[in-house]
Order: sequence, then C-alpha cells, then structure tokens
Amino acid sequence: MKKILLIAILLPMLGKAQEISVDRYKLKFNTTFHGSELKYIDSLFNTSQITILITKLLPVYEGESCYEESIIIEEFDWEKSKQDSIFAGEYFTGVRYWLIDSLSVTQIDSVDYQFFLQEILEGPRKLNENELIDLCYNPRHAVIFKDENNNIIAIQEICFECHHTKVAIYTSAIHHNTSFPFKALFKKYHMIK
Repeated sequence: MKKILLIAILLPMLGKAQEISVDRYKLKFNTTFHGSELKYIDSLFNTSQITILITKLLPVYEGESCYEESIIIEEFDWEKSKQDSIFAGEYFTGVRYWLIDSLSVTQIDSVDYQFFLQEILEGPRKLNENELIDLCYNPRHAVIFKDENNNIIAIQEICFECHHTKVAIYTSAIHHNTSFPFKALFKKYHMIK
C-alpha cells in the first residue's frame, strides 16, 4: 500500500515543468529539462557570459534544396546512457562549422535576447513514438550561443519550411515549434524575406 501511495505522489511531479533561473541576466523560465540535464544547463548558463548570434547556413552543393540534414554533430554514447538514464542517449558533440555562412553572422540586440534564451532553455519536446512529422527538415538558419571564450555551447537550427527546429545543449532532439516568432526576428535582421 505504501509503495502504491508513493508512486501516486511522485507521478504528477515527474511531468511537472521545473523552473530554471539565469541569475546573470535575472531571467526565469519553466523548462522540460530535469535531473542531471537541468544541473548541467543551470551551471553552464549561470557561469558563462552568453553571446547570441543568428546566421544563415550554407548549401552543401549548388541548388535550392541541397542542404545538410543538420549542422549539429551528435553521437550515441552507451556508457553515458548506462550511467545516467535521464539522458536520451544522443549527445551533442559539436557543430559542422564549415556549413555556417560566416558573412551572415549577426549579433542580436538586447531586446531580442530574452526570446532566444527562453526558446532554448524551455527545453526541446522530444517526439512521441509513432508521431508523424514532415520529412523535409532542411535547416537553413541557426541561432548560436557562445560563451566568453567564443566556444559554441548551444545551438538551435531552424527549418522554416516544415517549422521544425533542432536544439543542442547537452542532449538534442528535433521538436515542434512554431516558426512565426522566429520568422519575425529573422526578417528583422534581414536573414529571410
């Protein structure tokens, strides 16, 4: 009886969004990150001076739709997944720098800073099993988060065609997101028409 009662108390807590504070910028967000992910992200964003950049991505060859599926490099790590079952198993290990159009990189102003920080810190929604998504996913734009040492610590790439984005901080996943707020800001900085 005690075990059943304990499970009944814990279940609502597991699905509950947790709050993350970015003390450096006096911002608070509800996030789907939890456990070790939350601990890592909290320490990363609270100890780093974050610069947010937006950029276009380069096509792999000539042509309208010849884009790499993702500029985020990830790998499955059995050891990490055994040690920490909180993680999804796919680990963000880097970025394909050669696909970033360095001529288009623009630093966003402080007015838009909170929006981009909120977008990445509220946490990607992982796709449910058997969930149907558009297969076009050709990210052509990205939001890059850099620390004070100029290292990329997080990235969010965007496909304005199918409205999907992919987030990478420590784990990564394609998740649904409306592209309308992104569209307005990318238009503001003349990244899209």
